[in-house]
Amino acid sequence: MWSMSCSPYDGMLDFLLQFYRRDEFPALAAQMERFSVEKPFAGRKVLDATPVFRNTMCKYLALLAGGADLTAAYGNGIPFDPDIIPVLEKYGIKTVENGSSNETFDVVLDCGGVNCRISSRSGYTELTRSGAYRYRNASSPVIIADTSTIKEIETALGTGDGFFRAMQKLGYGDFDGRDFVLFGCGKVGRGILHAISSHGGRVCVVDRHKIDGLPENCVWVD
Repeated sequence: MWSMSCSPYDGMLDFLLQFYRRDEFPALAAQMERFSVEKPFAGRKVLDATPVFRNTMCKYLALLAGGADLTAAYGNGIPFDPDIIPVLEKYGIKTVENGSSNETFDVVLDCGGVNCRISSRSGYTELTRSGAYRYRNASSPVIIADTSTIKEIETALGTGDGFFRAMQKLGYGDFDGRDFVLFGCGKVGRGILHAISSHGGRVCVVDRHKIDGLPENCVWVD
């Protein structure tokens, strides 16, 4: 169920499918289909401060499918692609600079805690651990996404994929048979380890904690 007919956001999915295959965002695709039936955000004003890039629009589609009256927040120290702002406005998504809105929202999906002073009726979700301290005295419910299982998946696989694509763009995408040293193997490190090993690289992992279940051709030292 991909159609969003009779909405101001018609065409946004077609725009994204010029750049991404549907199987490249399977979780959001499934969420979009479920939300289009359940409408969990119907009648709700949602402020989303996920760093604004083209691929962020896949998340917007899920929120819109769920009935959200969506505003995208950008800037104020959070990286974003300025070329995407007019694209969002073209498809009817309101935009605002981070932390500058005087509106009251039902839900604030924050990043870096820059919107912690924006009024929210139901509460906040903070994307990063670095922004969690801004919510330590919050009087409304706060979910710290960085401590969730989904953040482990996003940080590991998302970062690993981004690392490999960046290396490709820089002309270093041939990992096969090459040796790498990786310092630290937390959520981010595990994603990079997965990306290197899955593309044929050999990795020496340096971490004070013993790493179990290392891929083939990878070794650990403390």
